Amino acid sequence: MMAKKTSPPLVTVLGAGSWGSTVAHLIGRNGHPVHLWCRRKKQADEINKHHRNERYLGDLPISENVVATHNLKKAVSGASLLFIIVPSKSFRSVCQDAAPFIEPNQLVVHGTKGLEPESYKRMSQIIAEESCARQIGVLSGPNIASEICQNLPAGVVIASAFPRVQRVVEEFVVSEFMRVYANNDVIGVEIAGAAFYMPFAAVGND
Repeated sequence: MMAKKTSPPLVTVLGAGSWGSTVAHLIGRNGHPVHLWCRRKKQADEINKHHRNERYLGDLPISENVVATHNLKKAVSGASLLFIIVPSKSFRSVCQDAAPFIEPNQLVVHGTKGLEPESYKRMSQIIAEESCARQIGVLSGPNIASEICQNLPAGVVIASAFPRVQRVVEEFVVSEFMRVYANNDVIGVEIAGAAFYMPFAAVGND
């Protein structure tokens, strides 16, 4: 009797700025199907048709395993691993919009540098406040998106109190070009990322 085939777990990235598109590309380049949620339908159409995100990555190609969508429900529902990579100023509103579609068993990792402008809260705090997600992590590093898309060597940190989050993110992201370092210090990684981000805070990525 033949074993029943199962679909691979779906990864979704919310946010098609430079870093969100790059994370989606990294995962797709590793052979995994990934959804990329875009605010603008025109941007989603460009990625699906031309495998480019010209506004943020110029003419650098995006993996054909990346499928862009303007539909937030479609992007979030059924994803085993959900990345939220949108600017800190709009992070809470995106979490609020996505919350009805997030399930408690989903792994939710953000890749946003900075703190919420009004409250100075960290992004992991906002995820916990606005959704039922509890297995939360942060992906961070002093990376340049365009260099990663050109296969230049780089490294990132995945911080989470949950070993499963660390393990799953590493499985999807690590490659011959990308090293992944896991630790438990979510607060430290978020604060370090915010400190790095401050000089560039005026520049949005979505």
